[in-house]
Amino acid sequence: MNELKKSVIHRAIPLAAGAALIAAFYPLSRVQSAMDAAKRVSHYVRLAIAAITELLPFSVFEVGGTLAAAFALFHIVVSVVRVARANGKRLLIAARQVLPLLSGAAVALALFLWLWTSVSFAAPFYDGVLANVQPTEQELAAALRRFIQGANEYAAMIPRDADGHAVIDTRAVLRSAADALPFNVVAERFPLLEGYGATRPKPMLYSEVMS
Repeated sequence: MNELKKSVIHRAIPLAAGAALIAAFYPLSRVQSAMDAAKRVSHYVRLAIAAITELLPFSVFEVGGTLAAAFALFHIVVSVVRVARANGKRLLIAARQVLPLLSGAAVALALFLWLWTSVSFAAPFYDGVLANVQPTEQELAAALRRFIQGANEYAAMIPRDADGHAVIDTRAVLRSAADALPFNVVAERFPLLEGYGATRPKPMLYSEVMS
């Protein structure tokens, strides 16, 4: 077997592994015990990732996604040029060039499914709590009135310009949000959330586009 074929096979291994994990996720997503186990394991993995990314002043997801998209575009251009210049075995050369992108996408999707999406299929952390509370209709109505009252009070505190549009200092909002995150209080009742209290909000690079 020549070096070109070996290279193609080696680059196909991560793609096969990622595809296998993706294929396994969909039938197992209907098995509650499997998703609960994935949730327990992924919880600590996500905490470890958060502990590292928390040290950075920017969104790793946004910056990483931007860099990945730029690299993919650059790699595609380079691949087209290399295949066009090849004298022979263009199919193998094209496969060798494309496989890293496919492998990266497959592995990234597999990690996303098992580390984050699995949480949506597992039992919620508040499972059983609401069933034990059993609020009355009057209590629900009182909670709704309290929510509306609080929203109106906070709306009046927001600075506005002459046209009535909200004037918000993004940095001030981020600072105040970092000082008043409610996760620590919630974690006292739901220990599964312990460790998220130190999370601080970060400015979004594409907030205008996403808005």
